[in-house]
Amino acid sequence: MKFNFIFKNIFVVSALFFFTGIVSTVYFLEKEDNGFLSLYLKGKPEQLVIPRDSELLQGDIVKGSFLSKYNYLNSIHVRFYRLYPSSDKLIFRLKQESYDGWIYQKTFDTKDFSSHELNSFNFPTLAFSKNKNFQFELESVSGSTGSGIIVDQAKTTFIVKSEFSGLSLLQNRKHLQYFIASKIDNLLSESGMGLKILFFFLPLILFISYHLLSEFDYRYYVGLTLGLCLLDIFVIQESYDFFLLAIFLFWSMTAYRFRFESRINAAIASVFFILTIGLTFWDLTIPTEKSIVYGFIFLVSALTTLFRRSYSVGEEMQITSFFQNFAKVKKLPTHKPISTVRYKKFLNLFIKSLPQISILVILILSITRIIDKIDVFKAFYPSDYLRIFVNTLLLPEILLFILFVAGYFYLNKLSQRKIAILFILVSLFYLFSGSIMRKSLDFENKSRITHISPNETNEAWADVSVYGKNFRGKPFVGKILIDGVEQGVYVIDWSDERVIFRTSPEITKSGLVQVVPMDRPPSNKVLFKYNFKW
Repeated sequence: MKFNFIFKNIFVVSALFFFTGIVSTVYFLEKEDNGFLSLYLKGKPEQLVIPRDSELLQGDIVKGSFLSKYNYLNSIHVRFYRLYPSSDKLIFRLKQESYDGWIYQKTFDTKDFSSHELNSFNFPTLAFSKNKNFQFELESVSGSTGSGIIVDQAKTTFIVKSEFSGLSLLQNRKHLQYFIASKIDNLLSESGMGLKILFFFLPLILFISYHLLSEFDYRYYVGLTLGLCLLDIFVIQESYDFFLLAIFLFWSMTAYRFRFESRINAAIASVFFILTIGLTFWDLTIPTEKSIVYGFIFLVSALTTLFRRSYSVGEEMQITSFFQNFAKVKKLPTHKPISTVRYKKFLNLFIKSLPQISILVILILSITRIIDKIDVFKAFYPSDYLRIFVNTLLLPEILLFILFVAGYFYLNKLSQRKIAILFILVSLFYLFSGSIMRKSLDFENKSRITHISPNETNEAWADVSVYGKNFRGKPFVGKILIDGVEQGVYVIDWSDERVIFRTSPEITKSGLVQVVPMDRPPSNKVLFKYNFKW
């Protein structure tokens, strides 16, 4: 009877965590413009040909092309924005690349478009669109300066989707099977997306793990908790609320099961606060923030333990017993003797292989983290990113890893405390590695011009777009200079990654363009040629 009651409670709580994960995933995908019931493909900048960077004028045609990855294609979404109310209309056309005629054409009113958002161009579903090349056009019907619309190139410019309805999936088993398999592939194909969704289900995973580990000693629970905390601090680049929630719930259940006294939680909290000071010294912003959050999590757990003491009975685990037993790793038992032999063999093998496993894991994580930064260098230094990436990040990280491996094997000969040496060296490696990465990516916080379009003009009044990074968006506008001469009122739009100014025969001359954002140092300088003559 008692077993059935416990099983039902575990099932109900697990179902609640699963439902929460599903709802959070749906909300997240909708917020990311991906959609829960859609298969999407993000278009690349080179797949969209834009006639001008300013407002589309009458007769201008935006041309796009893409390879459809999935069947049931039925919509294309393009990002626009406008400076003033738009009265233009766009003729949308779609065709398969191997055919001459357009398979669909419709006119859309731009006054209904949302600025800096993806705007939909829907068409009848193409059931067999997988692995086929398509082309589309958007032609301006009556665009003019002051009433037109601009293609927004600051983010993903366009997305193609195969959208489904929940009812159609439930009514058609074939569609449902195809959608589930394709959706998993769709999520895993985008960098970091699968991991983000996994975190929504981490409370469920840890809750189930908590009950599966019921035969284990408390040190398994503590090791898993602290391991996840360190993983979040030193490896995971972003902050996730569900990760923190899962850690807090798992630790709260662990502290309750083994009746940890409040000083144990306070001691662990102190370790994270000390770690915070060290991370602050190395100016590691995100790890510092995470470390102090975990310190407060364990501090809150200490306070709840004090509250529990007021109504519960029984002996608590003292802090001296906690740390003395925790230090005896090789004699680690399980909570129930029947499982001791089976798990102890695995544990001893794991401990012997721990150095090799740790070095391999660090190598894989380091390579992954470094490779992910190539796109950042490419965005800031389009023509010379590889040389800068190798010299400022890749080579220093390789030298640090070599020192880490050599240091471990050298110190291993001098001391038998392999686990302690490994822990210290891993901590130092991530501190120095983070410092190298932070310094190599220091340009992320600086303004930089990547290119100008057009970089040369013969017209008296021409809209010139200056593309780059960290210009600061409205209302934090600044100045744009050409050889030190401010363009003043001729700056017509300002965003974090693009500034548009209009040339004027009165003040514009050929020279070096420089963006000076508000409260930030000036950007680099890029040559612009103004060939208009009176």
